[in-house]
Amino acid sequence: MNKDPLIYGLCFSLIPCLIVFTKWKLDQKKFAMKENLYKKMLLNSNELQQKKSEQQQKNLKSDAELGETIEYNLMNQLLKNNHSRVRKICITGGPCAGKTTGLNFLAEKLKERGFAVYIVPEAATTLFMGGGMLDLDNYSAEDKMTFQMNLLNLQVKLEHTFNVLAMLCPENKTPVLLCDRGLMDGKAYMDSSEWYEMIGKYNLDEFQMRDLRYDAIVHMVTAADSTDCYSTLNNKARHETQQQALEMDHRTQKAWTGHPNLIKIDNHSVKSFNEKLDWLLEEVLRILGHSIRQREIGITRLFFLDELIDLNKIEDEHQIFEIKKTYLIPQQENSTLLLVQRIHEGRSQLYIKEKFFENDTMVKANIVKLQKKDYEIFKRLANPDYLQLNLKKACFTYEGQYFIVNEYEGFCQFLKIKNCKKNTDIKFPSYINKQYLDEVFEKYTSRVFAKEFSQEPRLRDRNNQARIKFRKLSVADDSIEKPPRSDQEPTDDFQLDQKQVLSEKRIPQPKQK
Repeated sequence: MNKDPLIYGLCFSLIPCLIVFTKWKLDQKKFAMKENLYKKMLLNSNELQQKKSEQQQKNLKSDAELGETIEYNLMNQLLKNNHSRVRKICITGGPCAGKTTGLNFLAEKLKERGFAVYIVPEAATTLFMGGGMLDLDNYSAEDKMTFQMNLLNLQVKLEHTFNVLAMLCPENKTPVLLCDRGLMDGKAYMDSSEWYEMIGKYNLDEFQMRDLRYDAIVHMVTAADSTDCYSTLNNKARHETQQQALEMDHRTQKAWTGHPNLIKIDNHSVKSFNEKLDWLLEEVLRILGHSIRQREIGITRLFFLDELIDLNKIEDEHQIFEIKKTYLIPQQENSTLLLVQRIHEGRSQLYIKEKFFENDTMVKANIVKLQKKDYEIFKRLANPDYLQLNLKKACFTYEGQYFIVNEYEGFCQFLKIKNCKKNTDIKFPSYINKQYLDEVFEKYTSRVFAKEFSQEPRLRDRNNQARIKFRKLSVADDSIEKPPRSDQEPTDDFQLDQKQVLSEKRIPQPKQK
């Protein structure tokens, strides 16, 4: 049998296989070359993107220092216009709390410091002195609503009149409006259903009345709480018993719960009424942007919640807010700029908080309220080294004690208890399990949080060691964000500037410990 044709046939049949194999190897080689080229291009693109990002950050910092961009020019103009704005502070509290004496004391002391002070009288007392009956128990539900609405109208007109007069003060003075009670005080004297029926009937906005109308609310606790000085003799419009006065004090504080700068002046933390007045003056000066000395009264106690609380299941009457904090690139090294959006039931409150420091101590503070269009512009100046913080805040009052739960989205919860003494027993509501409260004795700041975890968007999904790491960082002493003061709220204090008195000398930013 001739084998040559068979061999030739086999050889010719292998040729297509060789061609296919050769083509496959060539394609593999081409693919590997393209893959290497793609990786090289991707690497170069990442390097270019990183360099571009670094250059943009340098440009932003340079623009911030020079103030030559549209955004910074707009910000500087808003800050400049804010210096002449009327500061509006509401002094409220229970019966026989010292409000009238405190208002006169404040007016005298603030005038000595160069402020133009205007006192808006209490509308209810004005009505009573004119013959109006304040004993609401003798009114029907409809009559009570009519009385409260006319009281609100009078309060609004009084505040408007004094506000116009305050705007006429000399340019070298800062106008301050001190209101003897505010619009939300009426809620304490009505049932909840009656109140909401009234504001619905007259198309009133509770968010506007409580959160946007006043720069700060100072609640002075009634003398019926922890003192023997309660009396009805110094005010003919007062008829409450001591127990009723204490109840009205708690109801008044609940009515204002949720205001971004609610300050409580109690009787536990002071030894005398004169010391209570001094504390009142210091808090008002802080609101107006003054640096004040540290005092061991009215401290804020802080607890880390090992077991998270469902904010929607808080049994007491409460207010829940969503807050977005964006740190901006400041124009000076010794300052901080914080852009804040505060949302409640679909309504937003927008503002910039600006603080200046010298030798680790705040010397001036300023807050500028913004329109939505300005807020969107300033978001472009976000500091890329800081995480935007999204948190929920629940505020409520229990047994006359003011509680705040801060929930940092994806991270943890803190329970903040304002105006209480060290090492004293606190009455906690039943839905807060004290076993899961871990008290934090150091300060914590949102700035450290935003700085250290800008690359940790979902810390809650990580292990306990990572969460412990955050706790250690978050309680660091961050003096650039907050001056050394123990009785001041760490992150949410509204501080306003009195006048532009900052030296142009650049001071290095304090380092974190």
